[in-house]
Amino acid sequence: MQSAVSGQRPECSCNQSSGVTGAVFISSLSCFAESDQDFIVLIPNSQIDKMAVLSVLPKEYGCVIFTGLSSCVLLGYLTIKVKNARKEYGVEYPAMYSDEHNVFNCVQRAHQNTLEYYPSFLFFLMVSGLRHPRAASSLGCVWVLSRFVYAHGYSTGDPKKRNRGAFGVPAILGLMGLTAYTALAQLEVV
Repeated sequence: MQSAVSGQRPECSCNQSSGVTGAVFISSLSCFAESDQDFIVLIPNSQIDKMAVLSVLPKEYGCVIFTGLSSCVLLGYLTIKVKNARKEYGVEYPAMYSDEHNVFNCVQRAHQNTLEYYPSFLFFLMVSGLRHPRAASSLGCVWVLSRFVYAHGYSTGDPKKRNRGAFGVPAILGLMGLTAYTALAQLEVV
């Protein structure tokens, strides 16, 4: 095994007297494909507790986590609405939509549309929350609330009533902007 710095094979003396408790081996990255060597990272015992991920997050990041949790409640609620609509309108699996029942289609579409935005929402929420946890959590709560309103309006069978939840659009755009700012700050551009 070669050292990443000198190209020489390092001597590993992992014993208690040196303060090193173990080694973590990381395979070479693809950009080092010409070398089939591994790199070694030694972590002193005193640093292991300080490296816990949650200890480097801002205290307010807990609000971001709760916002993410509330979005899971939203998805559960929408899933139950679709399940109940399937029973009420007799739409069997695997059919996604009904040719006869427009209300079922609206309930299903409200759920499906939320699922389409969900990965982006979670990414924006979690990343922007690293530097701006209060703003990210606030915008995230607005988006979650808007999706409840969106689904309620859509589930009436009148697709135009889904627009009542449009107040979530500025929230998701705000999260996107905060995520971009977080990336620029990480790159030390701003």
